[in-house]
Amino acid sequence: MDGTARSVPVIGKGDKERLVPLPEAFGQVFGFWLKDQPRGEYVFARAAGQQPVSAQAARAYLRGMLKKAGIDKKISPHKLRHYSACRIMPNLGVQAGDALAW
Repeated sequence: MDGTARSVPVIGKGDKERLVPLPEAFGQVFGFWLKDQPRGEYVFARAAGQQPVSAQAARAYLRGMLKKAGIDKKISPHKLRHYSACRIMPNLGVQAGDALAW
């Protein structure tokens, strides 16, 4: 293993787990950060050892980041997922049907 995170498990609606491929440049940075994190911890938790943030909290965080970046468009986590499935994943070698099932 070279320290690059190639994919990450994501738990979504209905506690359904999906394995999401990562772009190589992000995977290198994310893998470097992950190596110092305890195994089994949620990445997006309020604090170490706690449960993950709620969907509402994730949407609020995204709104704050959009505002901070000066982006005045309505972008939801679902739109980011759709963009990733249609635009990014095919460049990672993921087939369109598989990406849309993600």
